[in-house]
Amino acid sequence: MDLRRPWDGRGVLAWGVAWAIALALSWVRFRSAMASADRPDLEDFFLPAARAVRAGGSPYEVVGYLYSPFVALLLAPVADTSWAVGGWTVLLLALALASCWMGAQASAHRSGRVGRAAVFAVAAVSLLGSWALTMELWQGQVHLLVLAAVTLAMLATARGLRGVAGTALAVAGMVKTWPAVLLVWLLRRPLHLRRSEWAGAAAVAVLTVALVIAVGGPSALWTMASETRRGSSQPLVAYSAWGAGTVLFTESGLSDPVLVSPALRVIVTGLVLAWVLALLVVTLRRPGDAVLALLNVAFCVVLLLPVSHYVYLLVPLPALWWWSARALREPRRWQVWVTALVLGLWWFVALRRIPPVGPDALTTPGSFVLVLGSTLVAATLSVWTAARLPAPDPASVTPARRRRVRA
Repeated sequence: MDLRRPWDGRGVLAWGVAWAIALALSWVRFRSAMASADRPDLEDFFLPAARAVRAGGSPYEVVGYLYSPFVALLLAPVADTSWAVGGWTVLLLALALASCWMGAQASAHRSGRVGRAAVFAVAAVSLLGSWALTMELWQGQVHLLVLAAVTLAMLATARGLRGVAGTALAVAGMVKTWPAVLLVWLLRRPLHLRRSEWAGAAAVAVLTVALVIAVGGPSALWTMASETRRGSSQPLVAYSAWGAGTVLFTESGLSDPVLVSPALRVIVTGLVLAWVLALLVVTLRRPGDAVLALLNVAFCVVLLLPVSHYVYLLVPLPALWWWSARALREPRRWQVWVTALVLGLWWFVALRRIPPVGPDALTTPGSFVLVLGSTLVAATLSVWTAARLPAPDPASVTPARRRRVRA
């Protein structure tokens, strides 16, 4: 403890209130999750794959296990215990709290203690109070591992820790394959080699290959690749450019179409795809703050995936935390407030509101347009405002950060 730091009563109170909110919401989420009768993804895929590994076999013996062996190895020691489901739920909620803390620290690193506590409270309410998180816990999925890796990359970037961000994003790709695409963020301007980030990512890639070979032999590499490719086409709702034309203009079985029209399917898919690709190009060419640029890339990646499940929207959620932090720090800059409020509305419409059906197996045209449309608007405004805003005022940097910059 630094005894020279003055007592900050307001900061301590703010953090106490913020943590009380976060822990109360965590308890509510835990009780709700444990009231669910089953965990389809955990019990049908992850735990059976863990048991296969524990028995000396390959996780790819389990039909539907699409990822690297990482999650199966993580669960292997507890796969046959009676408390595996409860323990996994606790782990996911701990990762949710860690993500809120890391994301708040990264988003509000130029703010004081009260500001950081306020952003942590926003993060806790928006994450733990979302319907998407409820689905994540009910399914026993792994997206909170991905979110924790992304927020760690945010924090490492905000604090100037070299190599950590690239490593963290590669770990997210080891958990689920598609987050590895987030590494395109390293290609943003100003163009640097960013050797330490790529080296960290490469080390994780080598580790992933080694794990695959260790549990299944060299042939398991092909099995994992083929399973991943097979998993890129699923009869589920995709909240992305690829899903727009399919859900709205074909007899997909996922929703009643607005109109059956192959031509409109191609046109709408092409228009949304072009729009999101343009957002990605703008993000890389005019990224603004590096932390926010990562989240804007996450928006674009989620909107470009052929299979983009509803819970994937949790990954770019920290963009709301970042804009909230900047709005609190710069209350007179109207563009920041508008962006923060629009992202708050996106959270309420897309993540907080309970969809009428599904939302992955079935949806309605109205619900689909509401979720996808609000996500497109939020991503567009976040990218556009980030590209136009001036760089942060050096005077707003906290003393500890200023010392690191001078060093």
